[in-house]
Amino acid sequence: MAQLSEAVEEATEVAASFRNAQLLSGDQTKLEEVLRGLRQAELFHFAGHAVATIRRVALVLGEDSLLGAGDLANLRSWNLKLAVLSGCDTANGSDESPADVNSLARTLVAAGASSDVASRWRVDSAASSQMMRAFYSELLSGKQPVRSLHAAEVALRNMEGYRHPYYWRSLAVFRSS
Repeated sequence: MAQLSEAVEEATEVAASFRNAQLLSGDQTKLEEVLRGLRQAELFHFAGHAVATIRRVALVLGEDSLLGAGDLANLRSWNLKLAVLSGCDTANGSDESPADVNSLARTLVAAGASSDVASRWRVDSAASSQMMRAFYSELLSGKQPVRSLHAAEVALRNMEGYRHPYYWRSLAVFRSS
């Protein structure tokens, strides 16, 4: 699966917004590296391809590397407060719906993440990058993820070419209760 140029730019921009960010990018990204980083991270941002089928629910890390719901469920020690999954269908599980408890979004919350942001359908990568830019601007100003996402939706909805809900309603916030 080819890398999305918007995803690389998005990940680079997000990483530049945080001190001590660790950017893992490209086909050489390995599962062990990501899991090691996740054990210590407070924020995890993924930009790229994901799969949500009956056979597999996972983030595509590299040519031969996937981060699946099972890998996330098996992580025990972590400080993750927020996960942002900026890729197609990242909220969906093997039944291809966000209601599935095997979805990456629900797995992250069940494993201890305070909240996560994930997409409910195949997203337009340019729109997703614009959405993330607005989301992080709001988040870094001190707003909570739900309010940050709402503000990002409003910003995208007001941009020429992105007024249809397909572009700005794909993301949802999932939280622990």
